[in-house]
Amino acid sequence: MSIEISLCMIVKNEEENLRACLESAADLADEIIIVDTGSTDRTIEIASEYTRKIFNFEWVDDFSAARNFSYSKATKDYIFWLDADDIITEPNRKKFLQLKNEMYKNSVDVVLMKYEYFRSPDNELFMQTRERLSINDPKIRWCEHIHETLDLDVEGLSILIADISITHTLKDLKDSSSRNFRILTDLILRNKASAREKFYYGLMLAISNKYEEAKKYLEESIESQASLDILRGILYLHKIYLTEEENDKALRILADHQESLDDMSELHCAFGDYYKDLKEDYKTAITHYEKAMSCTGYTNGMPGYTNSQFYYFIPLKSLGFCQIKENRYSDALDSYRKARVYDRKDETLKQLVNTLEKLISATSFENSA
Repeated sequence: MSIEISLCMIVKNEEENLRACLESAADLADEIIIVDTGSTDRTIEIASEYTRKIFNFEWVDDFSAARNFSYSKATKDYIFWLDADDIITEPNRKKFLQLKNEMYKNSVDVVLMKYEYFRSPDNELFMQTRERLSINDPKIRWCEHIHETLDLDVEGLSILIADISITHTLKDLKDSSSRNFRILTDLILRNKASAREKFYYGLMLAISNKYEEAKKYLEESIESQASLDILRGILYLHKIYLTEEENDKALRILADHQESLDDMSELHCAFGDYYKDLKEDYKTAITHYEKAMSCTGYTNGMPGYTNSQFYYFIPLKSLGFCQIKENRYSDALDSYRKARVYDRKDETLKQLVNTLEKLISATSFENSA
C-alpha cells in the first residue's frame, strides 16, 4: 500500500528536456498533469506520450498562477512538482519510491527535497531545499509571481526533510534570468511587487553590479524576509558596502544576522575574509574559517541555499593562508593537503604543499642537528 501522487508540471517549448524529465519520473506518479503555457515546438506531442491530462494556460507573467492552475487539476492524495529541465537520478528514484511506500504510515503533509540547482565549470554545486511533495489541499497553494513558493503558513502542517535530490539539468541560466528580471521590473514599475519580490529584484541588480539601486531594494526588504535565500542578499550587501569602503556597515550586516545564519559556512567565510583582508587579524579570521568547516548549511532550522565549495575547499584554503601568517606551518600544510583532496588540479595548492613540506622538513633537520 502506498500514497497516490499527481505529478504537476508547467511547460513551454521544452522539447529538448521534457522526455528525459518524464522518463525519470513518470512511473513515480499515479497521474501526470501537464499545463502548457504557449509552446510552439513538439512539447505537447512529447507530453501526450505520457499522459492525456494536458491543459492550456494563457501565460500572464505569473508562475504561481500557472502552478496553481496545474494543482487545481490534480485528483490524487499528494501533489509532486517538477520543471521540465529537472530529472531524478536512479538512486534518488529508489529513495522516492521507498518514501512513497512508507508515507501512508505517517502523517506527513509536506516533503522537502534537495535541489541540485547548478554545477559550475569549477565543480561548485549550488544546492537548495525546496517543497516538492504536499497533500492535495486547497489551502496549500503557490504565491509570488516569480521565484514562486508554496505558502506553508497553514496551522498544523507536518513537514519532512527527505534525503532525496532533484537535479536541474539546464546549463545556461541566462534566458530564465532575463525573463525573471523583466517580470520583476514590471512589478516594481507598477508598484505591485511584494517584499519578497523586491528582495529578489535587489539580488538580480546586485548580480548585474548595479550596486546603488541594488542596495536600496535589499536594505528595504531584507529584514522582512524569512526566505532560505536571505544569506545571498546579506552577502551582496556586505560586498557593496566593502566596494563603497563602508567597512563598519559591511561588518555590521554580517553580525546582525549571525545568530540566525550561524550554521552557514558562507557567512563565516565572509567574516574570515573581512578580518584577513581588511584587518590582518589572522587569529580572528582563523576562528571563523574553523567554524565554517563545522557548518552544515541550515538557515533558521531549515537547509539553506549553499555553494558546496564553501563547506570544504574555500575555508581550507583561507585557513592555510592565515596559519602561515601565524607561523603555524604544520597546521597550514594539513589544511592545504585537505584542500587538495577536493581539487587535485589546483597548481597553486600543489606548489604550496610542496613548499611547506620542504620548509618543515628542513626545520626538523635543523632542530635535530
